[in-house]
Amino acid sequence: RKREKGARMDSEKTVEQQLNVFFSGLESGLQSLREVRSVYDEDVAFDFDPLRLFKINENTVSEMLAYFLNPQAKHGQKDRLLKVFLKLLLGEEKTRQLLNPETVVKVSTQFFTEQSRPIDAVITFGACDFMIGIENKVFDAVDQQGQVIDYVDDLKKKSGNNFLMLYLSPNGEDPEANSIKSEDLKALKEAGKFKTVPFRSGGCDCSVLSILSAMAAEAKA
Repeated sequence: RKREKGARMDSEKTVEQQLNVFFSGLESGLQSLREVRSVYDEDVAFDFDPLRLFKINENTVSEMLAYFLNPQAKHGQKDRLLKVFLKLLLGEEKTRQLLNPETVVKVSTQFFTEQSRPIDAVITFGACDFMIGIENKVFDAVDQQGQVIDYVDDLKKKSGNNFLMLYLSPNGEDPEANSIKSEDLKALKEAGKFKTVPFRSGGCDCSVLSILSAMAAEAKA
């Protein structure tokens, strides 16, 4: 028993020594990294996070989406990113129809309806030949009374019923019943006039994140 106890103590001592060597080496490596960061931080700004300069809310997210979807924006990709967006949501044929060389595309944020309600973003093709409204609910904001049906009615009137309403929600939740009646929502979806798009993927083929990933992959810059 004494021999077993002694062997066990020797083994524990060996492990302790090995751990001491490992952690002393680790601390030495971390100290070297700290010194490197200290020397180069002025040139590299390791801890700088530009997103801390902005309040990330629904309006900011909508403006970011509108920027990348706008062919005239300074991202330099022309209609390349918009084309990815349209293909994923409307298919190849509809995208070709909408993005012919003669079509002028306008992307607006805070697009006011005739009832003075702002749609987060609207893409207008030509002289309202086709319109896409985007309502951004990715931060779980509550729908207002009659909000979505007012958006739909306004887009329908201005585009001559050539429109698509997109509703972006965290996990693909539909608008609330006070915002649009369930039977109206069902009819719009069946007619291809309304799509609920989840922000997170969650196994969905078309989510806000998957669309942004596809756009990033397509961008040349």
